[in-house]
Amino acid sequence: MRLIFHLLGWVLVLCGLVVFAGDLWAYLTLDRFALRPFGEVWAAIDRDSLAVVQPAIERHVWAPLWQDVIFPILLWPAAPVLFCLGGLLALVTRRRRKVKQRLFER
Repeated sequence: MRLIFHLLGWVLVLCGLVVFAGDLWAYLTLDRFALRPFGEVWAAIDRDSLAVVQPAIERHVWAPLWQDVIFPILLWPAAPVLFCLGGLLALVTRRRRKVKQRLFER
């Protein structure tokens, strides 16, 4: 299970690179640099899932979670959100060496 989440973290980092490359490409072709918001990227991939997640969280989890946490994140630039989320997931799920091994390596 840890391996799956570790790979998912690296996939999110890769998606962040792809989104940033798209933003950079828009800058080179349109001469304006603007990082696309995370909500816009999510809506471009699957608008229906975005429309379903909001009422599901508000009704079944906790209404302020959407308003105070998730909605502001949807307004943040997509590339840094994906980098941070993927990097954090990959970092938390990495394989750790035993303490004894670290002591003997010095």
